[in-house]
Amino acid sequence: VERVWFDLGPNVELVTLMSVLAALWIGRKAAVAVALTSLVISDLMIGNSNIFLFTWSGFLIPAFVAGGLFKLNKIRGLGNILKGTLAGITSTLFFYFWTNI
Repeated sequence: VERVWFDLGPNVELVTLMSVLAALWIGRKAAVAVALTSLVISDLMIGNSNIFLFTWSGFLIPAFVAGGLFKLNKIRGLGNILKGTLAGITSTLFFYFWTNI
C-alpha cells in the first residue's frame, strides 16, 4: 500500500521493514515470500523499469540475510529488540547504497 498510494519519498520503503519483521517472527522463507509478493503486486500497479533487478534484490537480499541471522540465535526480550533494530538500520542503508550506486 505504501509503494502504491502513500509514497513517503525517494528511498523510503516499508517493504524493508516488513521483510525484517517477517524474518524475525516467521522465518527466512516467509520474509523472502512477503517481500517478493509485495514487490510483484505493487509493480503490477505502478509499473516497472529496467532497474527492477537492483530494486528487487535490494529488498530480497536483506530479507534473506536477516532471516538467516535471526535463525542462528534465538535471543528473546531486549536482545531481540536490539537485533531487530540493527537489522532494520542495516537493511535500510544497504537498500539505499545498493540502489543509488
